[in-house]
Amino acid sequence: MNASHPFTARAIVIIGCCATAFAFAFGIVLAVVSRCGSTARWESDVIAWVVQNRSSILTDFARSVTELGSGRVVTALVASAVIILLVGRRWMLAAFLVVATGGTALLASFTKGVVARDRPPTIPRLAEAGGHAFPSGHSAQAVACFAALAFTAWRLHPSRRVLVVGAALVGTIAVLVGWSRVYLGVHWPSDILGGWLLAGACLLGLVTAVALVERGQARRTIDRHS
Repeated sequence: MNASHPFTARAIVIIGCCATAFAFAFGIVLAVVSRCGSTARWESDVIAWVVQNRSSILTDFARSVTELGSGRVVTALVASAVIILLVGRRWMLAAFLVVATGGTALLASFTKGVVARDRPPTIPRLAEAGGHAFPSGHSAQAVACFAALAFTAWRLHPSRRVLVVGAALVGTIAVLVGWSRVYLGVHWPSDILGGWLLAGACLLGLVTAVALVERGQARRTIDRHS
């Protein structure tokens, strides 16, 4: 971590509050999906509209962009980044990447088993997908992976430009992957929202923890030199 640029106490509080808000919002969506036990009418209407407006170009694009949230792509990206960080002795950032992506994937998988929500009807599907629907694993993994990579890049090169570009990239990828899962017919819209919120809660919670550790390290450094 960059000890010369520790998080302020105010920043830590804000990030922690955001993590709590994401977790609370995910809890609400989870409760609604679990209680209903079936899909809301508007979600069926969205799926029907998507199916009616498919095209060969959009289908090819969706099949390509959806891979950004796949396990193999996420694993390859994170593994490569972790190796580079370990070579540079950035132990905490390497651990952060592993826990952020791995933890999110495990929580998403666990929640799927608990909720056991069925996927959209088989007929309109354009991709293979096993298991249950809520939350979307691809959406959660895409957010966790690229947001964690963006955060890592920002801590290594703390600048407004890196922060803005990283945030824009993460937002774009999140929307595209989420859209692709609905377009391909393997998820309901609320599955996508659940994946985003779960990943956001996990990531911001870990960032809060990292910020607290970093601030503690900075204080100890100051005490040793005082």
